[in-house]
Amino acid sequence: SFGTLKSFASTALPLTGSNALGWINVAAAPVLVGTYAGTRELGLLQLAYTMVLYPQILTTIVARVALPVYARLTDRGLLLRTVDESTSAGLKYLAALTLAIAASGPLWVPVLYGPEWVGMVPIMFSVAPALGLSMSLASVIAALNATGRVGQTLLVTLLFSVLYWAVGATLVPHFGAIGLALSQSLATVAYAAFLFLYRRAIGPLSVRGALVYYTILCAIACVSAAWSATGAGTIAEVTGAAAICALVLYGVDLRTVRGWLGVAAESSPR
Repeated sequence: SFGTLKSFASTALPLTGSNALGWINVAAAPVLVGTYAGTRELGLLQLAYTMVLYPQILTTIVARVALPVYARLTDRGLLLRTVDESTSAGLKYLAALTLAIAASGPLWVPVLYGPEWVGMVPIMFSVAPALGLSMSLASVIAALNATGRVGQTLLVTLLFSVLYWAVGATLVPHFGAIGLALSQSLATVAYAAFLFLYRRAIGPLSVRGALVYYTILCAIACVSAAWSATGAGTIAEVTGAAAICALVLYGVDLRTVRGWLGVAAESSPR
């Protein structure tokens, strides 16, 4: 019936719009960096993003699975706890690993790819903290969509896209590929609106401990980079990367890891 189609479209169209904006944002790299900085800078940018995004493959899976799961939850308290646990895990594990990859870049990039690719290191470092934080909010966004706030999430995504392209178009001609990484970090400020909407529509997000933990990791990475810039070089890079990796390992909840391994084992074909 027309009423059914209208109801379907009211949910499907904003979700489709958000996905379309995601693809439009992907085009910023070849359009802006390829035009103003050239193909070499574009190559550095693409490889840098590829490396820091490897841990976030799990975030993409969670985001796709969470929407139908959350849509079936009728217990508001259970929804709050589930989103809290998922967001905390994203910050403690996936965002932290994203940051560790970027912070240890000076050590493995020359060995793995060669010295001509060292230019990807500052790009990774510029985008990793904000990227890890924004990707950790995948469960928050899924919960908003599942509870019917698809139009609001579309508006926030649109705000992010406008900031991303506007700042990128301003910075890339002057700073090259790293300008687009900085524009993504600055545009991530728009994600604060997701937290505001979530608090109003569903409830408070209780992830203070995980957020403090991630902030400490970011501070260590910044200190390491500043120390390296003073001429300390490898000593600063090794120290910073070791401190971040040690904290990441210290923060691992073995029960959570065993649970993930158990799910993987149950999902694998006999």
